[in-house]
This record gives sequence, structure tokens and C-alpha cells, in this order.
Amino acid sequence: MTDPNQHPVSQSPRGVLLGCAATAVGLVVALTGCSGSDSAGADTVVSTGTTTSAAEFVPDLFNAEFSDGWRDKKTQQPVTPPQRIRITGSLDLTEAAESIGYGAAERRLPKKADATTDSSFPINANSVRMYTDTDNVLRLSWSCEFVGDDPDGENCQKVYRIAFDVSGSEPEIVETTNTVGPQPDELMDSTTLTYPRVVVADPTQLPKSVIGTDRATGATTALLHVVAQPRDGLAKVYFVVTDSLKLYFGELEPSR
Repeated sequence: MTDPNQHPVSQSPRGVLLGCAATAVGLVVALTGCSGSDSAGADTVVSTGTTTSAAEFVPDLFNAEFSDGWRDKKTQQPVTPPQRIRITGSLDLTEAAESIGYGAAERRLPKKADATTDSSFPINANSVRMYTDTDNVLRLSWSCEFVGDDPDGENCQKVYRIAFDVSGSEPEIVETTNTVGPQPDELMDSTTLTYPRVVVADPTQLPKSVIGTDRATGATTALLHVVAQPRDGLAKVYFVVTDSLKLYFGELEPSR
């Protein structure tokens, strides 16, 4: 059962995303650009005759996912997104989850078919939500899937919530609860994506069950459950995956 007070994940208002960051060396000004399938522009590289300078890198969570259909501007062949996530750490949430009733019985309810552990979040599409509130607190909530004729399914009608202070270099838990009720409003200057396929600089840090291969480019991808960029323009991102009970955190960086 999902949270009756849960509202759809929102994304910060923005225009059509154009282009990608590029790095030039010496006098080389040829640029591999990438854009959405309906996009015509890209960030440019400006030559001064003796040096070349690229546009300043702006972290953007949308520029790390595959769903925009990035293509080489010259060949129109598919390319990987212009940004990726570099994982800098993770926080095990098992103890915090158990303290609010999400124990071993609840965690064993339906998972991905290739899951390697029972200690994980549920898989149903609307079960997990993460967003930054107006006090800059990162809020994670989930409810596991109800299973008929399963005695443990009854327990998963609760809503599990963990809140984090993300003002420092690593997130800190500031609240755990399983109560249903109103939650603080979402910060509009933030971004949250659900089930995105992204580029991760170090995929070996993630469960093998969430790692895949992009058919168009052959690139290694990671399927995240939900990922949040607490404030637009900042490199920090936080995410969870289905085959784990960890909060992963990292930074956006250029992928080329």
C-alpha cells in the first residue's frame, strides 16, 4: 500500500535541455555534441587562436540519464549522456529501517527476480519517494507491496520514513518514523528522478542486479530506484536502488 498522502514526484521547471559539456585540448575545437532527439543546440567551445576554453560545467541530473536520446551532432549516432555520477559513499539504512518496523519479514516481500539479497527496498513503481523539502532536509519514504494471503503483507501497509541532514559532506539521519501524515513541501529548486538509467563512474560499488548495458551505445548503465539532486546547480546527488538498503551519495561530473 502506498502512502495516501504521497503526491507525484515533481521536477524543477525548466526549458528544453540543450547540449552537453565538452572538454577541448590545445587547438582542437571539434566538438562531439549531444542533445535530445528534438534538440538542435549544444554548449560551444570558443577558440582564441592560441587557447581553447569550454563553457563552465553546470551539474544537471537530467544530463546523466539516457532517456533524452543523446546523439553525436555530426554522425547522429547515439552517445552516452554528457554527465555521470561519481559515488563518494553510502549509508546503510538497515538499523534505521528496522527501528520503524521494516524488518526481515517485510523486506522479503516481492523483489526483482534477480535480486541477490532480501535486505532491500520494494520494487513497485510508486513505492519509494525521495525529495528535498523547503528546509533543505532530504526525505526518503517507502511502503512495501501488499501481498494477498501473505501474513507478512499486512505489516507493509505502513509508511516508512527517514529524513537526512545533507548540509555536510555525508548525510546524517535526523528523523525516522512510520506514521502517516502531512509532509513538508518540496523545494522547487531541486530535482528528483524515478527509475532513471544513468552513467555511474564506478558501477562496481552497486549491486550487480541494477547494472546493465545500453543497447545503442554499449555503455554500462545503472538503473536507480530514485535519485535526488537537492539543489539545482550543485553537484551532490543521493539515490537508492532496489537490491540494497543503502542511501548512496555522490557527485555529478562531466563524462567527456
